[in-house]
Amino acid sequence: MPSRRIPFAVHISYLFIGLLVGFAVITNSFHFSETRRLITEEVAARFALIGQNTIQSIENTVRGATAASALLACAALPAAAQTQVATALPASTSITDTVLPRSLLT
Repeated sequence: MPSRRIPFAVHISYLFIGLLVGFAVITNSFHFSETRRLITEEVAARFALIGQNTIQSIENTVRGATAASALLACAALPAAAQTQVATALPASTSITDTVLPRSLLT
């Protein structure tokens, strides 16, 4: 029975191919983990920035609405106090007495 011998060059070729594949797997896994870490950090930073900008925008909106409603309330109360609503209030009661206590008007 003739024996089939595999040439030594084939063994060396398989060894180098195995080393190349192993090196490629290690390098690619390292690059993947580093890329994932960098992307995760960037996304976290962007979410934090978006959160800060959103909070600032909401605070500015609320601050503006509060100032506008305070100005409207101050402007509307004297006019309403001078022209008493006859159907809703008795003649001796002003609208400022029913809407706001006197302590807030002074």
